[in-house]
Amino acid sequence: MSLPAPCLVVYASLNQVHRVKRHLYRGGVYVDMVRAPQCLGVRGCSFALRCDAGMVHAIRHASQELAIEIRGVFAESSNGYEAVP
Repeated sequence: MSLPAPCLVVYASLNQVHRVKRHLYRGGVYVDMVRAPQCLGVRGCSFALRCDAGMVHAIRHASQELAIEIRGVFAESSNGYEAVP
């Protein structure tokens, strides 16, 4: 049985990542904050939340509640990263 691939949920700014992370933390969800790799092709100074694939739904929901746009969701793969719809 394989574990779910880690994912990156990318935002436009560090402030947005902090707001979503804080919101999730209050609900008992813990995620890591990282700088988004340039290979993702997301322009600008992007930051991301790193999580298991099963947590992406909760992160999307928190972002929607806070009216914060997600720039992209990417799953780690053997070839780097793949976009997740």
